[in-house]
Amino acid sequence: MKRTWGGVLLLFLLLGFSAGSQAQQHYRIRADVSIKEKLADGKYRLTVGKVYYDKLYQKIVYKLTFPQKETLVIQDTTIYRLDQTDNLREVQTAFILAEFTVFHLALTQGLSDFGMKNTPVDLYKVAKVEKSGTKVITTWLPSDPATKKYLGKLVMSNVGKRLEALAIYGPDEKLLSRQFFTKYVNVKGVEFPMQVTQMTYSTTEPGKSNLQQSTYSNLLVDQSDEDSVYRHPVPLSQLTKLQKQRREGPKPSRN
Repeated sequence: MKRTWGGVLLLFLLLGFSAGSQAQQHYRIRADVSIKEKLADGKYRLTVGKVYYDKLYQKIVYKLTFPQKETLVIQDTTIYRLDQTDNLREVQTAFILAEFTVFHLALTQGLSDFGMKNTPVDLYKVAKVEKSGTKVITTWLPSDPATKKYLGKLVMSNVGKRLEALAIYGPDEKLLSRQFFTKYVNVKGVEFPMQVTQMTYSTTEPGKSNLQQSTYSNLLVDQSDEDSVYRHPVPLSQLTKLQKQRREGPKPSRN
């Protein structure tokens, strides 16, 4: 599983630099979100709340209400989990770059080609373009030697200028991830898919995969208030205490 995530993360890292450098008119997105997941072990998970993204702060903030009230701040490939009183409860490494998400790509008008046309170097080149009915299927092959070590082809399906589906392969031609972008809306000129479904496959355990479906509603673009939420600070001063608690383990209960 580590190899699967590693390849996808490398793509995010390589493309994220160009995505963050483009000056665009729009800078903020907020939406209600419901995330349904089916994990590789067969368990189901539901998360409900609101998501905030400001490309200037380059962080994703989830204000969750279910299954419990908490705040998730995703920044610099790290997830910070805070409780209702903004105390730091958990820190995890994330296979997510804020600059390379549906939020950032929609704001910078790079979602239609997944940011491929604006990379700082020629990481990928178009190998084949096919038309199937109303769909245009584009196959991209890695042209950068370093990229070829970790990633294989990318296959995109577009209807008009909207990205409909994306498949990411490893260098061994094994499928790493599939994403589907549906139910698009246009708000202030920003094209945004209100439903994103992603399947991530294990390359070490055949047949194992994670399924995640994110459904958005009440989309706002360039919201002028709630600035404190968009730039939600992380209490890094609590990090040392949290790490110490982890090392010491849970304290024995007193009866």
